[in-house]
Formats: sequence, C-alpha cells, structure tokens
Amino acid sequence: MNERNKRFNKDYLIGKNAENVFEYIINSMDDWEIINYGVENHIKELKRNLKTDYSEVAEKIRHMPDFVVLNKKENKLMFFEVKRAFIKKENGKELFGFKKNQIDKYLTFWKETKLFLVHKEVPYFFIIDLKDVDVNKNKAKSNMRFDSENSMNNSLMDLWDFKDNKKDLKEIFSNLSEEIIKEAKKGILIMEQDK
Repeated sequence: MNERNKRFNKDYLIGKNAENVFEYIINSMDDWEIINYGVENHIKELKRNLKTDYSEVAEKIRHMPDFVVLNKKENKLMFFEVKRAFIKKENGKELFGFKKNQIDKYLTFWKETKLFLVHKEVPYFFIIDLKDVDVNKNKAKSNMRFDSENSMNNSLMDLWDFKDNKKDLKEIFSNLSEEIIKEAKKGILIMEQDK
C-alpha cells in the first residue's frame, strides 16, 4: 500500500473513532436517539454515481450530515456532522483547519447542521451551530497547507475562527453527565495517541 493510501486509511480510522465518540455520548442519554444519515450509509449504486457527478444535487448528497439526533422527550430533530479539526495557533487565535471548501459546502447545503468538532486540545470537543457562522467573518484563511503530520494527505485547507461560535456540549445536551464527558475525552485522547 502506498503512503497516500496508508494516510487515507489512518485518517478514515480517526474520523470513524470521532463518530464513535459522538455516538457514545448520544447513546448515554435516555431521552436522545441517534440515526446514521450520511452518504456512507446509503446504497452502493448511489455512492458509485457520486464519484463522477459534480452537479449541485450530487454535492448536496455528498455533504449530507453524518447523523440525525432526536430528543424523544421534546420531539426535536437535529442534524450533526462530526469533524476532526486541526488547530493552528496564530497571533493569539486558535484557528481550525478543514479540507478546502468543506465547511462552505455545509453552509450552502446544510446550514441547519451542528458541527461536533473533535480536536487534540482541551476541551477536546465542542459544538458549532452552522446557522451562526458567517463566511466573511469566520473564515480566516484559504489554501493553507498544514505539515504532513497534521493534515489529511497534505491537502489544501481552510482555516476558521470559531471563537464566538463555540458551544459546550451541555448547552445542547443539558442532561449529559460529567462521567460520560470524561469517558468521551479518554476516547479522543486514545485517538490522538494512535496518530
């Protein structure tokens, strides 16, 4: 297996681990239910056709949020996308790196989605409501390259400043216990050690 494929497989594993941490959090609360929603959960024929289709509909399908989360008590549905974020500290700011145009696509097609961001710095995860994000205000830089240790296949990245948009997990999930948060953080730390 070549180096690019090895890196892709490792990044995929880390991404799946982040999703597993999120599922663990949701499944730990009695009033909440999680449903797989992302494109990877749909029929193989659809995924195969998406490889060569770059229409707006295909782009929307390609960027479907990972999960639908249901609060059974309040009968409230939410979209969630789980992302591992790379952090770059610059001029006293904490900027979060994502593949080029990735967040823009969610803002275009799925603005009602909440991002569950996982990263290697305390507090290790938080939530961003995309409806509160302004491309002109929050997108700090484009076409950046992280060093190969921190990037997915050294691809072009966008840097985002979410300082004013970060929400603690308990702002969304008020009945989430500190014990579950502590266990979820252990999962993230293991994930980062495996890099």
